[in-house]
Amino acid sequence: MSASPIAVATASLTLVGAYLFFLIITAPAALTFDKLRARIAPLTMTDVSGTFWSGHAGTFSYAALRLTNLEWSVRPFGLLLGRLESGLKLNDSTMHGSGTLGRTLGGTLYLTDLNGEAELQALQSSGLLKILLPVTGQAQFALRKLRYADGKLTAAEGTIEVKNAATLVPQLALGDFHLELETLQAGIKATLSDRGGALRAQGVAMISPDGRYQFTGTFSARDPNQANLQQYLRMLGPMGTDGRVSVNNSGHI
Repeated sequence: MSASPIAVATASLTLVGAYLFFLIITAPAALTFDKLRARIAPLTMTDVSGTFWSGHAGTFSYAALRLTNLEWSVRPFGLLLGRLESGLKLNDSTMHGSGTLGRTLGGTLYLTDLNGEAELQALQSSGLLKILLPVTGQAQFALRKLRYADGKLTAAEGTIEVKNAATLVPQLALGDFHLELETLQAGIKATLSDRGGALRAQGVAMISPDGRYQFTGTFSARDPNQANLQQYLRMLGPMGTDGRVSVNNSGHI
């Protein structure tokens, strides 16, 4: 008995699809990203090796952010759920960590299980940390989820620990801090608290879905005799009789 034309056509399409899929996943990464250069700008990669499926970039740049030694490995099971996912590993001299980057069919970008550490100076110079005075220290990330839609941060879950924070001008040791991120119906809530050290800090920031934020908090010197820190705090606003400075800022990220 000969096979029906429909069965032959189905088998042929399956073979063609499998062949095209094989070509995509084994295509040289350098060639793939060269073809996509215009679509992914301002993202750029250099010294690219490996394949689209699993590769390495010597340098990775996005706007003012420039990093080195990025590895990726596409996870095929995500395709069955209608999304493209890739495991990432970064081993830059100022930042390192790992996580999963994904994109849904609707265009939503997300990061999950992002764990790593970064120098505060590197975050500041790249524009990710918007503080006027130059700072030093380390940020340790343990973020379960970050989600972006239409270029805006729409969800965040996890913690950020800041260790040995200090300003360079003037030279002031500030201490350690904890930031808790959670997603509520009104937007993203970020709760700030100190872990001891020279600076007491308590505050809450709310980030609305349209990118607007509102921060309210109080800051004070743990040692009231530390004149340099007291002077620094007065730059943030008027100081109350209890030595605390109340801050109420709003803007757009």
